[in-house]
Amino acid sequence: MIHFTDLPAVDLEAPKLIRVKPGNPLRVKLLNKKFVGLETHYWGGHTVACPGTDTCKACGSGLISTYAGFIFCQCWEGGRIGVLVLTPVMCANVTLHVAGNKGLLGMRVSFARKTKEPNSGVRSTFHGFDSENDEQTQERLVMRVRIIFKDYVIKSQVPTDDTGSQRLN
Repeated sequence: MIHFTDLPAVDLEAPKLIRVKPGNPLRVKLLNKKFVGLETHYWGGHTVACPGTDTCKACGSGLISTYAGFIFCQCWEGGRIGVLVLTPVMCANVTLHVAGNKGLLGMRVSFARKTKEPNSGVRSTFHGFDSENDEQTQERLVMRVRIIFKDYVIKSQVPTDDTGSQRLN
């Protein structure tokens, strides 16, 4: 027997993150009106969310947290949809190009590392906005970020108007 529910489907596995790597530029179309973000550490071989200086082992060992933004995107080549990781500078750059009520939705942008070093700066090139978009809801983006950082509890969400950003801690 089939049972129907009004509740949204829950993803059981964490989505793959899309990062800008050295070499060819990453060309994407953004699929949310704004990004979400949180403080993170590179700890134990992977990126973890910082729960705050009082309870964070990484902060206790002297590591400084780094802000990271997350937004759904669609790659130009292949059409793959994933969650793009934005560095603090990338967050600032895309925020400068917010389009009114539309926000970041449909923005076409190329990101490229400035050198072949893995953590080198990222150059951003903006190519305007697509008129047709498969918009992803903000709630789905927050759910995906929660899945990625399983044990991290989002304490509060700072509402934003047109700045294009949202902090999750």
